[in-house]
Amino acid sequence: MENRYSARSPVALDVELHHGRTSFGTFKVRNISLEGMFVETGPIHLYPSDLIDATLTIGLKPTPTHEIRAVVVHHTEEGIGLMFRDYEPALLGLLRFLSSVAA
Repeated sequence: MENRYSARSPVALDVELHHGRTSFGTFKVRNISLEGMFVETGPIHLYPSDLIDATLTIGLKPTPTHEIRAVVVHHTEEGIGLMFRDYEPALLGLLRFLSSVAA
């Protein structure tokens, strides 16, 4: 049983991940919800409870970005599941929109 309050929406967004001073690069977000996202990183050295800074890029012109603080909740060989700790208020509207179009 999953511990979610909102449905995950499939997406193909770019996200840049940082852990402290370490930049891991840019990856694809597979799905996103109001509470978090799954990022296709492949095997990566991050563990549950690691804090992450993420810069989410939305594919529009001009290209808007959103800063997100998140915590790793799980990892697989395919990627990591992140739970949002806090994010810009403007991102909440985008997350609600993504949830509505996927429904």
